[in-house]
Amino acid sequence: MLSSPPRSNNHPVFFEGGAIAFGLSLRDAEQCFDVLRTVLTLWPFKASVEMIYLLPLIISFQQGNLRLLAALEGRSLDALQKEELRPLESWSVNFKDRPGSLGKPPTVRSVSVYSILNELFRLMEKSLQDATSVNSAAAQTRWLTDRLADELQREHGGRRRSGEALRTVLLNYPTLVQSAGRFKASPEQSAQ
Repeated sequence: MLSSPPRSNNHPVFFEGGAIAFGLSLRDAEQCFDVLRTVLTLWPFKASVEMIYLLPLIISFQQGNLRLLAALEGRSLDALQKEELRPLESWSVNFKDRPGSLGKPPTVRSVSVYSILNELFRLMEKSLQDATSVNSAAAQTRWLTDRLADELQREHGGRRRSGEALRTVLLNYPTLVQSAGRFKASPEQSAQ
C-alpha cells in the first residue's frame, strides 16, 4: 500500500530523511505521522500511496509552510527561493543505475527529493498512459514510471483506453492531506 523510493520501500528511513531535512522536532514528526496515518485510513484508491509526493505535502502542511505547500500543490517549485528549497535539496535518496557494460556493477547515485519531484511533476502533466511510456536511462525516472505503471495496473487494470486520457491519482494528494490535517487538528488548534 505504501511506496517509498527507491525500490527497497524503506518507509522509516524515507520518513526519517524528511524529518531531518526539515528539522522536525519529535512532536512535529509525530504530528506528520498522524496525518499520514489518517490519509492511509481514508485512502480511497487501489493504487499505492506514493510517499515521494505525499510526505513533502504532509510536512509542509504540518509546518504551516504555505509557500512550499502551494508550490507542491501547483506542481512547480520554480517560484521558491533557494532557502525555501534547501530541505528538498538536502533530502536525498540513493538509486542504483543500470549495470554498466562488460559486467561493471551498477553505480549508486544520490538524487535529491527536489530533483525527483521535478521529474514527477513533468510526468504528472502527461496522461497516465503517456507518462508510463517514457523511457530514460536515469534510475529515478525509471522508478517513477514504474510507480505510475503500477497505478495504471491497479486503478485501470492496465488498460490503455484509446481516446481517454487517464490522470494520475497523485493529483488528489493535496486535497487528501488538507482533509486529513483538518481531521487530525486538536481542539486547541481548531480554536486558534
